[in-house]
Amino acid sequence: MKFFLSFFLLASIALLLPGSGWSQDIRVSASVNNTEITLEDVLDVKVVMEGTQDAPQPDPPALPAFSVRPGGRATSLQIINGKRTASTTFHFQLIPKQPGDFTIGPFKFEIGGNPYITAPIAITVRKGPAPGRKDRLVFAEITVPTHQPYANELLPVTLKMYRKVTVRNVNIDLPLDDFRKVELGSPKQYNRVLDGIRYDVYEWNTGIYPLKAGRTTIPSALIELDIVEQTPSGRRRSGDPFFDDPFFQSPFFHNQFKLKHKILRTDPIELEVLPLPEKNRPEPISNMVGQFQMNTQFSRTQLAQGETMTLTVTVTGEGNPQDALLELPETGGDFKVYADQPEFTRTGGDKTVTGKKVFKYALVPLKAGPLTFPAITLNYFEPGEHAYQTIQTEPQTVNVTPAKNSQELNAVEPQSESSSTGSPHREPIEDINPLYLDMQEFTDRSRSGWFWLTVVLALFVPPACFMFFIPLHHKRQRMKFDSAYKRRMEAFRQAQERLNRLTSGHNGGARETVRELSQIVRTYIGDRLNLKGTAFTSREVEEQLRQREFREEHIVETRDLLEKYESLQYAAGQGDTEALLVESRRLIEKLENS
Repeated sequence: MKFFLSFFLLASIALLLPGSGWSQDIRVSASVNNTEITLEDVLDVKVVMEGTQDAPQPDPPALPAFSVRPGGRATSLQIINGKRTASTTFHFQLIPKQPGDFTIGPFKFEIGGNPYITAPIAITVRKGPAPGRKDRLVFAEITVPTHQPYANELLPVTLKMYRKVTVRNVNIDLPLDDFRKVELGSPKQYNRVLDGIRYDVYEWNTGIYPLKAGRTTIPSALIELDIVEQTPSGRRRSGDPFFDDPFFQSPFFHNQFKLKHKILRTDPIELEVLPLPEKNRPEPISNMVGQFQMNTQFSRTQLAQGETMTLTVTVTGEGNPQDALLELPETGGDFKVYADQPEFTRTGGDKTVTGKKVFKYALVPLKAGPLTFPAITLNYFEPGEHAYQTIQTEPQTVNVTPAKNSQELNAVEPQSESSSTGSPHREPIEDINPLYLDMQEFTDRSRSGWFWLTVVLALFVPPACFMFFIPLHHKRQRMKFDSAYKRRMEAFRQAQERLNRLTSGHNGGARETVRELSQIVRTYIGDRLNLKGTAFTSREVEEQLRQREFREEHIVETRDLLEKYESLQYAAGQGDTEALLVESRRLIEKLENS
């Protein structure tokens, strides 16, 4: 019995193993789910290679009018009446970008040095449904409050999706690479009646800052989703939640309903970004646009010369308070000023960015007496008034007492001769230096090794120390007067310190962690490359790194990481922040050593 079982097992294995007896002709083919689609549809392409299960990945043709997404591969093996049939199927999804007539293919394979090519397929892409909303089951729109924002003005972008049917697997792509982006609140869901029809509405709000004056475009938003359609044997349901329903996970759902993949596109929005006016522009120049307030607080107004007090300046408002920069006035040599790292806290806002930025300075008075710290001035542009505004704090008087560190000198008077007592005969007093009474004491003596060692050290050590300390002195002077060099030299240390603080003490959510990581990396790049602020796009960073001849792989990693920050801040998922922190630290180390 065991013999027959063993023989049957070995025969089965041999039957399944590939061999020369199973070879067959190889044929390739390609097919699509539809030859006429609209801009809202996805074209499913299936490439089949019959005769092998080890087909290599085909080379897709150049398709500039489509976004190509690989959909995986599947293998099949059938044995019917001893005849073996093997095949490999590759799936691709093609998302059309524009209407027109196009040719898909050919797809190319190479097996054993022999080329295999599929036949091309002609398809037509149409614009899709008319703009009317009544007959559409689901549609989307994007709006902005103005088409003429100022440079650096916060522009809220609202994306809304209206639906009359149940949808699933919603994925949003709003490409805003040419703008600086910020999240405005959480997504919203509510009901709205349009033209007498009730819709479920899902709303996303994103803020953008136009960085340059001139004409620009907010590109079309792309929303991919699956519409739940009822099969002929299905039973109509109502009152389903917006995206997810446990009912959908049941086997009953797969028999009664089917999913139809759709792509929604919004119309692009043309913007004319206005430059900040040069007329009546105050000094110092500021890049702040919005409405702001400023106040100051001194930790104390009574102290001694040389002691320290803290000046806290708080800038609050809406617009771009995170970009606030302060220039303290000259104190006339009355104070020594040490600046701390400013901190920004966002306080809310669904349609705007509101928050406060706190600046702290350590002040050391250098003189005694009543000293006055001058008023601090902040200039900004208010788009609602189309004019510059200036806010100014009040001067603050500080009473400084003299330093308590003076010391008295104790003089020692010599004893007078009249006060001495005793016998008039005194013993001879030896001089401090010995008295030489013999001429032999003045003869030349051979110098010891210690003497020559001292001479060598005296001749060579001072020049060596001079040569060693000259570069240090030059570095200190350059750090003092060359701000770009100072930013570059301190960039890595400051980035490491902020990453360590984020690792040990951050208790916020995933989005806050991603936002802080993005700010750390952007600050490091700005300091390393001497860029103004952190309001630069991934493309601008890529250009700057390439101009400075950084390694290409480091440039690509930097661009991809900045784009990942943006996507994680506005995506529904949270992502692995621990892995992102490690990736950020490694990138900074690579750029520092590049």
